[in-house]
Amino acid sequence: MNPVPRVAFFTDSFHETNGVAHTSRHFDAFARRRGVPFLNVHAGPATRLTEDGPVWTLELDRSRAGIGLERDMSFDLCFLRHRHAVVEQLKRFGAELIHITGPSDVGILGVLLAHRLGLPLVASWHTNIHEFGARRLANMLRFLPGPVSESITHFTEHQIILALSLRYYQLAHVLLAPNLELVAERLGSIPPDAGHQAEHQSRSRQREL
Repeated sequence: MNPVPRVAFFTDSFHETNGVAHTSRHFDAFARRRGVPFLNVHAGPATRLTEDGPVWTLELDRSRAGIGLERDMSFDLCFLRHRHAVVEQLKRFGAELIHITGPSDVGILGVLLAHRLGLPLVASWHTNIHEFGARRLANMLRFLPGPVSESITHFTEHQIILALSLRYYQLAHVLLAPNLELVAERLGSIPPDAGHQAEHQSRSRQREL
């Protein structure tokens, strides 16, 4: 039997109130129950490392140089300042792969360090970033005539945000998504054995639960 890989999980949200945070807390709880090596990297009120047996938690503080995304979430433009400290902890932990959840400041740091350290990269889709961005932009452009606002929003959603997010997810060696249609959208095609793999993973997950 192959040993459990030492996963460094870079999540967009953990303490916040949203679906990604909820899923991330479940991942953390699962690792604790099973006693498997798991390094949970996410934003927090202060930069600190907590080692609890095989499960480590590395919280990274966000600076004031950020862009507000939600009431309890922002994108720190200076977040990469943590890269050297995080590399040190990844090496101490002995990370064998990096798992990211989206194109956040934390996720971009994870992509950068996976490339720098030559580690396999797994990405999981949780949010339609282009739709989220389009809604925010439409709200900002309310002062414009309807057709003008709709044209700008549509172009930005599909030609800029979606295009960039597709490139981002294609950097990963493995993409996890709720259904095959989303895999095709992110990768441009569906791998021939994707259906078989999805069925196998679903059955494996049911046995674990």
